[in-house]
Amino acid sequence: MSLEHEMRDPRYINFLLFGNAITCFHVFRLTFAGVQSSVGVYLLDIFELFLIMLDSM
Repeated sequence: MSLEHEMRDPRYINFLLFGNAITCFHVFRLTFAGVQSSVGVYLLDIFELFLIMLDSM
């Protein structure tokens, strides 16, 4: 399978979109780590797991 074909694969595009979203959340979490409550971190973890589950469908 060539790279060009792989780039048009919807699963690969999904991976890019969700991968970027998860990366953004990690950056967000690191940036606000000092002021975040444990509840905020917990909610972000749940949302991140939700994104990963969507990605694997």
